[in-house]
Amino acid sequence: MPSDEYERVQGSDLFAIMSRSSLLCLYMLLVFLVIGCRSGQESKVTNLVSEPMHFTGEDSLLFRFPSKIRIFDSLAVLQTRDDEMLQIFKYPEFEYLASVGRRGRGAGEILGISAFEVFGDTLSIMEMSSKSIYSYCLRDIFDSNKAPSSIRRYEGLRDPLLSCDFGESEIVSVYASSDSRFSVVSRDGSVLRNSSYGLVEDKSGVSDKIPSEYLPTLWQSVLAYDADDGVAVSATMLGDVIEIFDVSDMSRREIIGPGGLPDVYKEGKSVSVGRIDGYFDVIIDDSRIYALYSGADRKEQSRLIRSGEDVPYGGNVVRVYDLVGALLAEYHLDRPVCSLCIDSSLSRMVAIDSDSDNIFYSFKF
Repeated sequence: MPSDEYERVQGSDLFAIMSRSSLLCLYMLLVFLVIGCRSGQESKVTNLVSEPMHFTGEDSLLFRFPSKIRIFDSLAVLQTRDDEMLQIFKYPEFEYLASVGRRGRGAGEILGISAFEVFGDTLSIMEMSSKSIYSYCLRDIFDSNKAPSSIRRYEGLRDPLLSCDFGESEIVSVYASSDSRFSVVSRDGSVLRNSSYGLVEDKSGVSDKIPSEYLPTLWQSVLAYDADDGVAVSATMLGDVIEIFDVSDMSRREIIGPGGLPDVYKEGKSVSVGRIDGYFDVIIDDSRIYALYSGADRKEQSRLIRSGEDVPYGGNVVRVYDLVGALLAEYHLDRPVCSLCIDSSLSRMVAIDSDSDNIFYSFKF
């Protein structure tokens, strides 16, 4: 074969190889795009419309600043700032049954509630300042005997304690600590495990400039614990940070959203704690994490308040994650709410709007 013909054949082969390579690259690109689209569908944004849920009972019932709701089978429990801080309803009718948890410093009284749970016929309340669990018999409450049946203080809970949640056998807690962010304490009082890590690391170095006295406020968190899954989830009330803790091995996964770490902002000569509002509530249901997020600019909120305008309280974004932190869905609510829970049997969220006289709302999803 003449040399010029050989070169033409080689050039033709090379062109064919390059064409096949280009087609292969194009094919792979299309595959990745299709996969990306499918992943995006799993975490698409869905708008949800609220429906009011009316409670029944005494006509004179007016609750002061409702802040948290949880559903336990046939009971719904609402936390408020009334003299008796927990309001108990029959669910799903929302028929008022009783109130319990008298505010005060006297015998059997409590100053503040970090968490509450119902196990069988017992309602348990975690009182933050004393680090104690107050237990009440539901039958006694409904018979108007509202004294706690037992009070147990937990010395294993450290300071600065930010939030607690608990199951029948364990208490989980998060702290504003550079040494140990998370701990597990047995309900019998013994410390089971402390994490070897502290607050989420700020690689930008901004947090290093924040005075340590700000940290408990900056890192104040809402917390949820699911004993069946062996998982606890913490979400910061300022900034945009979710931490997923494996209770068995004390490992942690971090999700830092667009709102970033909790931060301060300067206004004139003063320094204000919190640049944006973060998460108002977090729950675990059916091995999924539901995190209620705001993202509101706190500096702008301050300006609105000074000008006499109303600022809604709560968040209107619900992010849904699996237990390893993958975003599955995002719901945008048509009103801000300050707490929510999931009723899987009816495929709906039950939420509270503290700015509304109606209080209870549902969102079908």
